[in-house]
Amino acid sequence: MLILQKVLLKLITYYHTEDIPDNLPGEDVFYSKEMFYYFEHTPDYWPILLTAYDDQKVIGKLMTVIHKSYHWFPPSIINRCFTYGTGEYFCNEDDAEYIFSEMLDYLTETLIKRTSIILFRDLTNPLFGFKSFREQGYFPIRWMRTVSHFNHDTSPENQFSTSRKRQIKKALQSGAKVYSSTDSKDMIDFSEMLRTIYPYKIRKHFPCLQFLQSDYNKKIDPNYSSVFIVRYKQKIIGGCVVIYSGKKAYMPFCGGMNKLHKHKYPGVLAMYAAIKEVHKRGYDSLEYMDAGLPFKHNGFRDFVSRFGSQNESSRRWFKVHNKLLNKILSMLYV
Repeated sequence: MLILQKVLLKLITYYHTEDIPDNLPGEDVFYSKEMFYYFEHTPDYWPILLTAYDDQKVIGKLMTVIHKSYHWFPPSIINRCFTYGTGEYFCNEDDAEYIFSEMLDYLTETLIKRTSIILFRDLTNPLFGFKSFREQGYFPIRWMRTVSHFNHDTSPENQFSTSRKRQIKKALQSGAKVYSSTDSKDMIDFSEMLRTIYPYKIRKHFPCLQFLQSDYNKKIDPNYSSVFIVRYKQKIIGGCVVIYSGKKAYMPFCGGMNKLHKHKYPGVLAMYAAIKEVHKRGYDSLEYMDAGLPFKHNGFRDFVSRFGSQNESSRRWFKVHNKLLNKILSMLYV
């Protein structure tokens, strides 16, 4: 644990779950002790939680994660650093901007030496921290957030397309079943199914396999997440993961054996169950992570659009280790 004093602002950095106090304030799961524990116990992921104190009072939190990725061509091992959002603050907006600026300065100076690229993604407010990012040499790339917003006076199925409703009805009539599960065998079977059908893609997503195979339900509040399983004739053919944070929910992954069981629509059923559960729990929205890639055509984004999702303008901030390359990219993405 490292303590750094900056004027009246004290920054404390945590590298291990057991060092993090249990009474830290906040509702955002992406800066929580539970999420830290999860990443800490996932191979090739190293979380860092930075907290800002005003005397003995916590006034800001920010968690970043270093991920070691392996590439066959060219043969290489690359460390990347990513952060969900820009932190959680317990003060007014002007003070929050200042606190973020101080934390960004410290993290950038520390992490750029250890990683090839630093990324801030899934920004709920794309304007927050703009000046601080530019001062630290980050460059923005326009992105999108793909979100379903819920009106709790009506059923979420009212937002589904006619074809989606027909597919859901057909899948259920064919004998496929979908349910929320915490059973360890379901988790292992689901993760093995994902490993089989997505042998190369799965590593690009939220580290879903290790999450499913871990004993997270013994360490983390069960209200923290849900795993939805789709079965047909005792065999798991699909599913998805949902993470809950404050009044929002996030879906890091949804998939299934759509080619082998195309008339059972496993991906559609998993999405249907997740949306119903999120709406039932009273959450305001469900965001589909990694569906907002800035390309004209994106299969997953097109898939969720038929469930009533909307695209919202956002950006991601990047900084690369190579100073010359970072300067060139900064000029290109002003």
